[in-house]
Amino acid sequence: MHDTSVDLATNELWITIITLSKGLVNTNTLAQLLTLVAPHAQPVDTFVTHTFTFDQILDAYDVVGHAAQHDAFTVLIQ
Repeated sequence: MHDTSVDLATNELWITIITLSKGLVNTNTLAQLLTLVAPHAQPVDTFVTHTFTFDQILDAYDVVGHAAQHDAFTVLIQ
């Protein structure tokens, strides 16, 4: 979601094992995510950074559109 690049301090990370991953929501894996979230096996608050109601949908789109400025990872519409 972020629209800016990120610099990694590889001179400090060279000895550390790190994993970086990113991607968009894939409809092929959405069902798997729902099976974890629905029974509370994976708490939603571990990856949702912003929550909006349907009447705040325009605000939600603004946050997604400027994710880096809002430190947004995942936006939840309730």
